[in-house]
Amino acid sequence: DIRELACPATPEITMTMEILKSLGGKAQYLPREARGKLRFFVNDTQFCLFVRRADNTFVGVTGHDPQMISGLKEAFEAEWKEIESIQDRIAPDVVGFDEARDWNR
Repeated sequence: DIRELACPATPEITMTMEILKSLGGKAQYLPREARGKLRFFVNDTQFCLFVRRADNTFVGVTGHDPQMISGLKEAFEAEWKEIESIQDRIAPDVVGFDEARDWNR
């Protein structure tokens, strides 16, 4: 199960999300106001947590702590569920969405 939540800043990121969806993964777009300072990757055995700096770059850490993994999974599920119902409103405003959506037509 591959799922991604993102707020693309470039058409290339939007394209990779749409390609992921075409390959059977799932992707949802975050509204810009939900972009936040924290992003992460998580699976059953490890995580990578990124913190956005003031200059809009990220610094990251990785780990295997089961409590952190559990907490990040819970946060992901809550965010996924929260934005699922508004995808139709968000997606058309994402940079490069029309081109990415039509890439394989």
